[in-house]
Amino acid sequence: MPEILDGHNVYDFVDPDILNRLEELEREEGLRLEAEENEAEFEMDGNELTAEEREALAEIRKEELADPGT
Repeated sequence: MPEILDGHNVYDFVDPDILNRLEELEREEGLRLEAEENEAEFEMDGNELTAEEREALAEIRKEELADPGT
């Protein structure tokens, strides 16, 4: 016999697979956070570059600003 609450069948709102979906989302979130941490480790600031590397970086950025479509 269906359960009725406020005129609605409660089983219409039950998702029997909700715990599996939650675990999958939490696993995906963990992978994304791990990827963000790894990406942050590879970022460099200008202090780690030699003068020659800073000049090359400035030239690359200048070219990217001039032609943002590439």
